[in-house]
Amino acid sequence: MTLTGTQLEEVAREAADWYYDSVEMLVKALEEDFPYGNVKLTPAEQMQQYLAMTPEGWQVLFASLERRYRGLPNSNQKIEEAATRYVKRMETLRSQFGSVMPSSEEVAGKAEMGMGA
Repeated sequence: MTLTGTQLEEVAREAADWYYDSVEMLVKALEEDFPYGNVKLTPAEQMQQYLAMTPEGWQVLFASLERRYRGLPNSNQKIEEAATRYVKRMETLRSQFGSVMPSSEEVAGKAEMGMGA
């Protein structure tokens, strides 16, 4: 059987669609239990990590998101949406915890003193 140029293009398009759909399915499955890291953290630990984020920490987060969405169509948009979901989730947690959570200034002060977050 010989495939023509248009048939090969169709096979390539189907393979690319399958690949992109598979990657997005895997990303969504991974985000269910481990939204933005390799280790599952309690909501309080997630909040402390969020409040202690430095510019370098944000760069690490964005680099991770870039790796996650590399090669996918609209990868920049997906990165921005994931970062927005992260901030929204953390701000929702912050509002739910209310006064129980330390402020970002308290977390930064402890980090500067070498006490961790």
